[in-house]
Amino acid sequence: MIVAYAAAAFAILQLGQILSDEFAFPSWTMTVLVIILAAGFPVAAIFSWFFDITPGGIEKTKPTPEKRKPGTETEIKKWRNTTLISFIIIIILILYNIVNIFAGRENKGLSERSVTVQPFGCLSNESDLALKGAFFTDYINGTLTSIEDITLRTWPPNLNIQEIKKSYPEIGRELNVAFILKGTISRLTDNTVFIVQLIRTKTESIAWAKNYELDPEGGNFYEIQRDIALNVTTSLNAGISEKERRRINKKPSFNPSAMKSYIQGNAVSQQVIFNASSGNSFFSQLIDANLFTNAIQSFDKAIEQDPAFALAYAKRAIIRSWGYHAGYIDRSAIPACRSDIEKALVLDRDLVENLIAQGFYYYYCEDDYNKALYFFTRAGREQANNWQCKYYMALVERVLGNWEKSQELMAKVLEFNPRDPLLLTNIGISEEMLRNYDKAVFYHDQAIKIMPKWPSAYANKINALLLRNGNTAEIRKIIDTASKRTDDNMKELRIRMDIYDGRFQEALHELELSEPDDFNDRGSQLLLYSDIYRYLNNLQSCVKFSGSALAWYEKKMNEDPGKCENYSYMGIAYAGMNDKAKAIEYGENAVRMSKSNYLWFTSRRLNLAIIYVMTGEYDKSLKELEFLLGKPSLISVKLLQIDPVWEPLRKIPAYKKLIAKYS
Repeated sequence: MIVAYAAAAFAILQLGQILSDEFAFPSWTMTVLVIILAAGFPVAAIFSWFFDITPGGIEKTKPTPEKRKPGTETEIKKWRNTTLISFIIIIILILYNIVNIFAGRENKGLSERSVTVQPFGCLSNESDLALKGAFFTDYINGTLTSIEDITLRTWPPNLNIQEIKKSYPEIGRELNVAFILKGTISRLTDNTVFIVQLIRTKTESIAWAKNYELDPEGGNFYEIQRDIALNVTTSLNAGISEKERRRINKKPSFNPSAMKSYIQGNAVSQQVIFNASSGNSFFSQLIDANLFTNAIQSFDKAIEQDPAFALAYAKRAIIRSWGYHAGYIDRSAIPACRSDIEKALVLDRDLVENLIAQGFYYYYCEDDYNKALYFFTRAGREQANNWQCKYYMALVERVLGNWEKSQELMAKVLEFNPRDPLLLTNIGISEEMLRNYDKAVFYHDQAIKIMPKWPSAYANKINALLLRNGNTAEIRKIIDTASKRTDDNMKELRIRMDIYDGRFQEALHELELSEPDDFNDRGSQLLLYSDIYRYLNNLQSCVKFSGSALAWYEKKMNEDPGKCENYSYMGIAYAGMNDKAKAIEYGENAVRMSKSNYLWFTSRRLNLAIIYVMTGEYDKSLKELEFLLGKPSLISVKLLQIDPVWEPLRKIPAYKKLIAKYS
């Protein structure tokens, strides 16, 4: 009897596992099943002493007659051995099954209610359908973000199933999700149909699907997104609070025309913000002031069509703060941004996007990082699945110099968004600052693997390698690879490698063949000319280009007097012109102006160390380097040893002592 029970228990566990995966039973289902079967095991063992299973059914065990005992004992011995072996095998299989259930429990617990939204496509090349698809993807992502019981993971920006031909099980494993929500918009004669499917990644089976007919103006989209969110929640066995339900049911605008304008503005905003945040001249070429203006004008139109459109005010505030941060909008953006936030606050005090807008306002417009952190944290509490709030919290913590908190938040963001190249390379930059160069290279490599055509990931990896070992020969190979893959000539990095190798004439030749777009800005190109001529002892040309650089940065300073980096580079330009007093004045002012931002503060102190060495204040320069080498910063012993700007220090005993201390 006990063998039969063990065999039946094994079969039940196997069947339970299959049905649990297929029908997305709650996580406790298998646990309860194991407990019930385990509780029945001692009962079956006791009953096996008193009852036998016979062809006639279950009968009470009878004593063996005396005449049959000798032969029966032999049979019993064989039966016991066979039973024991069978019993052991079945118990091992049951234990194996239980171990598998509990070993996978933690992972399953993380992923059974996890979903990613595949960007909604369209079956034609109509631009209005593509725009609707992008908006629907963004809006449904935002709706699911507000449901705390669901783990929402971001679909990687480079993941195109048609191009890479990955299966849903592969994507599920990569993103650690149990479900993928996909949708397609198509136009059938006069009707526009929205086909939505929720797919189980493990089995590629459909958990839920529905076809929706969109009205011509898209006015029924909110009912559709609400229905999608509720069906996804039900299919994932997730709970939903009344507060979350109210948020899902809220309509941002009842005006279809206003929504159409909003969709246009939001689509441009998202792309511009990604390009601006990528921090590379390659992407900067894809942006100009007109794109920010276009986004703002679309939101203007939406607000004109619906003056009560709080979400449009909040989004306009966000794009204004980003435009100012990226340098494409002047300081007039700051009061306009504040006005939008206040208007949105009057219209909808509970709007999460307005909390995010306030975070960006204080982060980018006012440099008030504690307030920025406060608002990003509040938004993150309202939307537990919003990885972007945690991401910007991590960036603010980094700016405040709270490295442990920043890295902890970055790790949490990575759980939600494991394949975002911008996130990965930002983690790499943090590791560079902390001098964990191997980790930094690893994260930059991951970003390159995901988006091989993105120049910034290569540039950041090169910086990490320079700091780690200063091997310019190795870096030149990476530059060549990056140039082939990205169509970015990496001109500035090539020139810097020539400078580090002492090939000043070759560096000058490369610089003369360069264009302004090969650099972050014209000022850095002019200062590079000044540096090379100084290394070549052509002091007249050095002074000339320093003067040109000074004029450029002076103009930038007048446009925005609050930006400390302009003062810092003006100090370097004055040093190139042999104006020691002005150089030190501007360099020290820049340091004082940057104290609230740790990243700026260390960069300005590094520039001040350069100014001191250029003006002959070697002891002060060494003091700055001592500070920077003892703190998280983007300077290392290896870089000091190859950069010719530090040549005047190299024979000084204090410098040698410094190198020995931090080697």
